[in-house]
Amino acid sequence: MPSESFDHFRGIHAATVCPLQGDGGIDEDTLAAHLSAVSRADGITGLLINGHAGENFMLGRDEKRRVTEIARRACPSHTLLVCGINAEDSLEAQRHVDDAEAAGADAVLVFPPFSWALSQDADMAVRHHRIATSNSSLPLFLYQAGVRAGALVRLGGSRSGGGAVSSSGRPRPRAQTAFAQPSGVSGRASRPGAA
Repeated sequence: MPSESFDHFRGIHAATVCPLQGDGGIDEDTLAAHLSAVSRADGITGLLINGHAGENFMLGRDEKRRVTEIARRACPSHTLLVCGINAEDSLEAQRHVDDAEAAGADAVLVFPPFSWALSQDADMAVRHHRIATSNSSLPLFLYQAGVRAGALVRLGGSRSGGGAVSSSGRPRPRAQTAFAQPSGVSGRASRPGAA
């Protein structure tokens, strides 16, 4: 596809949230109002739905499709909808892409699976994206982020005892210990009312 065909994606795309009810279900009325308001803000070209801020990792497949349906209904017809796809399994990602297209998304943004923090290579990344989008004609946006978020990062020192130790041997305060926890590590069980 020639690059000029992507020109209509130029502009500001706002990442949206997905409000949840106390039981963990989607608050559809609040979601529709949120998406409608954000899509109508001055300068907004499109929305990223089902992204990290949109609780992607906590929603089931049917819920993600429902978010896309609500967005298509609540937003003006010219609003571009880029739907986040986040699945560990490439064939599951393919089903989510198919759902997004059927529900009215204009493009998909495929997130790297969390398991890639353990190991992955370029061939695996290409294969995952090809499988995920093999049934779809939607444009694909790549999510570029370090896949090792959550791994211990060594900053010139080593971890010992109660905190980090700098390369000079002086203790580093615990607040500076270089750990990160990827969003979604606790998964669906962290959702209120989830088993």
